[in-house]
Amino acid sequence: MTNVAFSSAITNWVTVIRLPFTSVAVMPFAAGVFIGYRSSDSISWTASILGLVAVFFICITCYLIGEIYDREEDLLTLKYMRTRFSGGTLAVADGPISPRAAGIVATVLLCMAAVCGFYICHIHSSRILLGLGIFGALAAVVYSLPPVRLVKHGLGELFIGVCYGWLTLFTGFATATGKFPSYSYLFALPQALSIFNVILFNEFPDYDPDRTVGKKNLVVHMGRDAASKVYGTSAFLVAVTTLLIWRFFHPGNFLYLLVTLPVVFLSLFLAVKVGLLDKWKQEKNVEPLCGQGILLNLLVAATLAFLVVF
Repeated sequence: MTNVAFSSAITNWVTVIRLPFTSVAVMPFAAGVFIGYRSSDSISWTASILGLVAVFFICITCYLIGEIYDREEDLLTLKYMRTRFSGGTLAVADGPISPRAAGIVATVLLCMAAVCGFYICHIHSSRILLGLGIFGALAAVVYSLPPVRLVKHGLGELFIGVCYGWLTLFTGFATATGKFPSYSYLFALPQALSIFNVILFNEFPDYDPDRTVGKKNLVVHMGRDAASKVYGTSAFLVAVTTLLIWRFFHPGNFLYLLVTLPVVFLSLFLAVKVGLLDKWKQEKNVEPLCGQGILLNLLVAATLAFLVVF
């Protein structure tokens, strides 16, 4: 293989694993580790690092399986609408990477994540943590994999909210400390709501391709008009729940209130733009709104880490 061919192959694989988008799983897990670090006398750095690696591999596995089994609808985005945030990369559907190669890499990464998970559970001797890891990995696999294919039945968005919202924060804390948070798990609500909105809105530009192939996700089930109201309500609740977390952990402390304001303002901005003003109907606004939703999700993780531990 020539240097040019090797470089091209590397570029193709970097593209298909959607490296920037692994942040929506890695960031909240890291926030959970940080919360554990600040809340405990000692943590296992080995388990924490292995946990980050496992989450990273599971996330890529999920993306690769999607690239393999969403090929038909992904190709249809060339006819309708494509954004950087939806419709897949086409590296498998219409590109240089074969479904077989993508499947092999996904299998290898999932096995490596399993090894990391079993070693973490050996460190902490926790069957509950093992069960949560298996649940997360299984959800990532069946999200796009037939015959379950959660994404086709209007369940994928809910599983994304649980796995990328609550589960990442919760297991991040548990992986670091070997125990579970003593306070209410409701502190993960803004994270779950914001990632739910990320996947929900990413389905807006894919509406016609998904409907054409019979992929009945929530947006196809409800229609974009109704889904935009769900999005707006969820974004509003991100603002409300973030303020409630501030009120619970730092009542009356206005310095900490200032920390919450970027999340509050951005979530309300998106609630108005999508839920009230229907700005998604203008094609030029779709990609920026997708990006702003991802930004909100990452901001929520950082804000929760600050509010809970300081």
